[in-house]
Amino acid sequence: MADINDYEIVASPQARAVSVGAVMTFTLVKKRPEAKDPSTLLTWWFVVFPKSAPFWATKTSQPATGRPVVWERVKLDYQGRHRIVCFVDEGAVQFSYDQEVAPLGDVLALGPALVFQADDPNGVLDAVTREIHIIEQIAKEKPPRPGEVEARHKKQWDKLIELRDRLPKRLESTQGKQRFILAAEHFDRETQRRSKLRVFAVRTGRNAWRIVDWTDPTIQTLTGEYDGEYYGAGIAPLAAFDAALAKWKEQNRYPAGAIRIKIPDIPDLGTNIERQFETDGSSYGDSVSTFFNRLGLVAAAVAGVVTLVAPVPGSQVVSAAIWVSIFSSSASAAINIGQRYEEGFNSWKADAFDALTIVGNALGVGAIWKMGAQVTVQTSRGVINAILVGQVGTDFVQGILLTKEAWEQYKAIEADPNLTPAETLEKACALLTNLVVAGLLFRINVKGTKLDAENLTKQPKQFPGPSPKEKLEKLKNPKEKLDLRNSPKAEGHTKDGTHKTTVQVDQEEAAPHVKGTKPGQKPERLAQKTATVNGKPIPPDGQGRVHHGTSQIPPEVALKDGLPAKGDNWDLHSHAEELWKYTNNNVNDSAFRGATLEPSGPPGTRIGAAYWADEGGWVYKIRGVPYWNVNKQLEGRVRRADGTYRGNLMVAEGEFALPARIPPQYIEAWGIVVERRGNLKVDEWHANPNFNPNDDSGAL
Repeated sequence: MADINDYEIVASPQARAVSVGAVMTFTLVKKRPEAKDPSTLLTWWFVVFPKSAPFWATKTSQPATGRPVVWERVKLDYQGRHRIVCFVDEGAVQFSYDQEVAPLGDVLALGPALVFQADDPNGVLDAVTREIHIIEQIAKEKPPRPGEVEARHKKQWDKLIELRDRLPKRLESTQGKQRFILAAEHFDRETQRRSKLRVFAVRTGRNAWRIVDWTDPTIQTLTGEYDGEYYGAGIAPLAAFDAALAKWKEQNRYPAGAIRIKIPDIPDLGTNIERQFETDGSSYGDSVSTFFNRLGLVAAAVAGVVTLVAPVPGSQVVSAAIWVSIFSSSASAAINIGQRYEEGFNSWKADAFDALTIVGNALGVGAIWKMGAQVTVQTSRGVINAILVGQVGTDFVQGILLTKEAWEQYKAIEADPNLTPAETLEKACALLTNLVVAGLLFRINVKGTKLDAENLTKQPKQFPGPSPKEKLEKLKNPKEKLDLRNSPKAEGHTKDGTHKTTVQVDQEEAAPHVKGTKPGQKPERLAQKTATVNGKPIPPDGQGRVHHGTSQIPPEVALKDGLPAKGDNWDLHSHAEELWKYTNNNVNDSAFRGATLEPSGPPGTRIGAAYWADEGGWVYKIRGVPYWNVNKQLEGRVRRADGTYRGNLMVAEGEFALPARIPPQYIEAWGIVVERRGNLKVDEWHANPNFNPNDDSGAL
């Protein structure tokens, strides 16, 4: 006979509380390995409804025939506690499971809500276009296997092409208007599953709003435009917005459940506004499983493409270690690490990269990366043995470091004949993203200086060893094994007189010139200039507190001299998307530096000023300096070649642009970046005793 401790009931979906109308599955499973297989038992299932149920629904049971281990599609239609009971051995032993059922609105509001990521439709469109190009190249190198794999490839390819062609049509009515990304999700009543929706809103008139659902523009069920107006007296933008929501509620075709919306900080609407409404599914003609399959198709279409992968803390240190190992012991007594990072926001952006870029390079699309030497490096996460995958030139090293096991996994994905080109790309992107989260992938981006180039062929004079050029060649060789943990040897020659060896990390194209304030000198005023978009001046969005991160300007310099000026280009578009790389001979002429509202984003997002600074760097609180919300100011203002308009491609960064030159009296406090459970943050802030933004009352 079965023992009460031998088995237990497991529910699917598992949740402390499900909503009214949930359809669940209950399974009898073994708790102890020595227990008999549950399928050999004679079982009988039933559910005892709560008191809220009508009198005639006190019990629903499954016929007591056969040996059902699983009771499927049990619909829970009443609020309160339901008891699921399984009788075993003709009732000799009874197992039970209590499931709480709550109103739909309560379950939706209590969460856990999905993590919000602001997907810019123009960014997705550009990313899908890139993905199509890479998939096309993969298909040429490794044609999909005839039969089922080839059929899947055609279906996936057609989906991407249709998405690329239909998305611009969905966006036509809002081109040139500022789009506000909404955090929206659908909660399915039957499966209790939450699905992310892609939604934005535009203001079309003084009392008019349009809500655009572009979750999947290729399927009528998952897309639409909904207009709302307020016809009363006065200006009431929130009432107009709610009217648009009411239209969405009335006309949507989502399965039965609810839609929850969080409204960001939108002018005239307020902050932290939430709305939710039920979807009755009356206009939805497909099965729920079809709905999820369709959501999965469009999600896969942009997987690994639109999400920036921030560099693992310590990437700059690893890059420096590689370059020092090459140029140490050369004839020059100066070792110059020419990393060519832009200071501040752009340094993070230069190191940030999407998984698509890596996969494309590794697969030979764009810059061709190859497997190079095996290296041992010391990182903030300990010693790792890794493989360099990238490109090595006469004065640069670019690529990634990842473990041998990870590289083998990557090559296995690439060679798998059962994967379509799109699936190859998706799996490779997923692998690389997981490596970043685990801290096992480092971006290497090092470029030499003029002095480095002069020393390439020089041999050491005091001890035997290869020249820097020969060392670079070793980095290309997969058979080489290089240990970069030890301090490099640096030689000097007494006959050449007194000298010193230095290691310099180049932060800007030229050494920054910082204007200090001498005793008795009037404090420096802020620059009397403003940002521009398309040649038109744009007033600042505010002068509140923001945070700026750097690994190059220590507090003793920043609090004395401030943060240095850079270029004289005040164009926000050029700054945000680094157009100077294509229009100014690769010389950064931006007049801005970047900031974020908070030092760090939510755990796991790897965004914010702390990630620009990297572990051990510094974050500065800046207050009283004008700033521009880059996403807001570029939305609908960046002209494409076809005459249409888009927004900022780097929307996920949430950048606020400041004048690069920050006098010291505008720095409120500073803190050191530390790592906590895989995330970077500032634990302790140190006040600037000379903080006084009122010293420049005549600023912008």
